Amino acid sequence: MKLADLPEFQRGYFAALFFCNDEDAPSGDYLQTGRADTAFDALDENCKAIEILALEAWQHQHRKLLIAAEDNLHSRFSLGSDLYYTAAGHGCGYWDGDYEDTLGECLTEAANTYRAPECVEQGDDGKLYLL
Repeated sequence: MKLADLPEFQRGYFAALFFCNDEDAPSGDYLQTGRADTAFDALDENCKAIEILALEAWQHQHRKLLIAAEDNLHSRFSLGSDLYYTAAGHGCGYWDGDYEDTLGECLTEAANTYRAPECVEQGDDGKLYLL
């Protein structure tokens, strides 16, 4: 499975996860650098499967909020990125003012129920693991 094969929400989530855990991340469009694709390819298959299942469950549980956000012209990619940023406690996300106040608050509350990986580490086998 390639990063490009994932639904837009999940691609946004993984792009944000890898960007935030890449010490040498270039400025600009992180996806255009190919670094997110490389990281996703190196990610352990079990880690991929578990994280994708967790994302699908979270999306299903909060589908009404996500539909409301899409109705307010937020892309699925940005919704996925903002889930990672919010759940991981970064300085941006659902709460930073890009969403209508009540919607942003509800999405933030929902994101705080998601356990985002704290870091991405390379194992002795060369694969990446989510910790």
